[in-house]
Amino acid sequence: MVAIEDQTERFAAEREHQLLLEFLEALPDYIGIADASGQLLYHNEAMCQAQGQVGNEESLSARLVQAHDDESLQCLLNEAIPTAEKTGLWRGQTRLKHRGFGTDLPVEQVLIAHRDEQGAVVRYSTLMRDLSERHAHESEIERLLYHDPITGLPNRMLFHDRIEQARILQGQSDPWLAVIVCDLKTFSVINGSRGQDFGDEVLAAVGARLCQLLPHTATVGRLGGDLFGILLPQLRSSQAVVDFAERIVEKVGDPLEVSDEAIQVGLWVGITLTCSKDESADALMDQADAARRESRRSGSRYEFFRDEFTQRAREQVYLSTELRRALDAGVLTAHYQPQVDLSSGQWLGIEALVRWHHPEQGWISPGRFIPVAEWAGLIRCVGEQVLDIAGEHYRVWLEQGLEPGWLAINLAAPQMEVPGWGDQLLEQLARIGMTPDELELEITERLMVKPSETIVNDLNELREQGVRVAVDDFGTGYSSLHYLTKLPVDRVKIDRSFVADIAECQRKAAVVESIVTLGNRLGMEVLAEGIETEAQRSALLGAGCWQGQGFLFSAPMPSRDVLASWGVHEQ
Repeated sequence: MVAIEDQTERFAAEREHQLLLEFLEALPDYIGIADASGQLLYHNEAMCQAQGQVGNEESLSARLVQAHDDESLQCLLNEAIPTAEKTGLWRGQTRLKHRGFGTDLPVEQVLIAHRDEQGAVVRYSTLMRDLSERHAHESEIERLLYHDPITGLPNRMLFHDRIEQARILQGQSDPWLAVIVCDLKTFSVINGSRGQDFGDEVLAAVGARLCQLLPHTATVGRLGGDLFGILLPQLRSSQAVVDFAERIVEKVGDPLEVSDEAIQVGLWVGITLTCSKDESADALMDQADAARRESRRSGSRYEFFRDEFTQRAREQVYLSTELRRALDAGVLTAHYQPQVDLSSGQWLGIEALVRWHHPEQGWISPGRFIPVAEWAGLIRCVGEQVLDIAGEHYRVWLEQGLEPGWLAINLAAPQMEVPGWGDQLLEQLARIGMTPDELELEITERLMVKPSETIVNDLNELREQGVRVAVDDFGTGYSSLHYLTKLPVDRVKIDRSFVADIAECQRKAAVVESIVTLGNRLGMEVLAEGIETEAQRSALLGAGCWQGQGFLFSAPMPSRDVLASWGVHEQ
């Protein structure tokens, strides 16, 4: 007797089962199946590797919950299993004991409860997916979002958040909170002359030193550019802030080791101090920044915020916005004041002075908007536009037969800190049709304190091309005879403060005479500014000064009046 039974469906089912097992074994996720009591009936290769028990009978008899740390175990017992038994499925995050890595892995876990026809739970199946790489990516995103990539310090967003938290935690025993904003005195020069990579190393070194100097309760952040913020929470007295300010100014001023070089930088420091919870983080940061700008303006080691700083800061923002519009619209102009031979009155040259007529405020003094232009990074654009305007006028004067002498243009320090500025100046002169020997650059005296080698080299190259160089406002506080011998200078301009009462004050007359003697001995011409009376002119001639400018000869005047003074009417 022979019995024949068709096994096609059984073989097909076994094949599908085998394919499913192969698929489960190949998955990187941790998969396990347990009976109703929690004993593992199956786990794939990934879970074996995670448990460190490949092919071990102990792993087959281990309970599912034993694969987790204590906290996750409690979550499974108290939440996951009851939820799965009630709804059929639980999903959440737990931690898996990974013996191979020697650490607990964060995993996303799915737990399913399987029931028979009578509704009784007969199986549990679980899938756990490793989240460590995702968490690493999330941590990196968070780090990039809240930390500065150059220094590793909190960025402006996180620093702002720390201030908000500190305000909430202010107590009665330590009620004071201080916010400090500071920037580096010489960073633009370093960054411009040594390159951005070197500048980044300097920023990192400054950030590291600030962290070393401050207590663990403080937060040091980089707010952007060379701007750093310091939060000092829970202070018992305001005097503590003074001690911290003195310390950071002194220690950050010490040489920094950057790429095996000793680099010296200084800080402009602004401080705001409060014991009120009503001040917002934005307000505190604005106040500290306004104090920092006042520190830079006054040259002081540090400044505490005062209300008038806010008004000054608001004006800076307003004027910088309006100045950008004026530059875009090309509405800046120049007025001109002749420089003369004091004995004959003959013109030796003419100085171009920038002027700005605002549609609502009228004429705005250069004393107001030039510092704003430097603060807002617009001074280079202002200088280029003034040279374009003055160069065009100068060319017209020459075409009309005038002999105005050289054209003197003021040059601010930030303009000279841009790499290649000398070549750009020569290109601009060629474009507007001027020769280098028709131009005189008036540089501010503070450049003489410690001019960079690059600036000195650029000035020397310009002089070789024929450009004259003058030092403006000489004697107003920055004078350094040592650097006067190093700088390539053709002329020294005596500040008007010495000229004002030279006829009545013998001491000032003696100072002027000394400057004239010094200039002559160094091979430099000497010109006096601000001459308003015949007595002043006579006293200057008596002191040996033969050149000057001032209202005695002419007030600054528009181009058409320059032509009129020579008897030429503008077409």
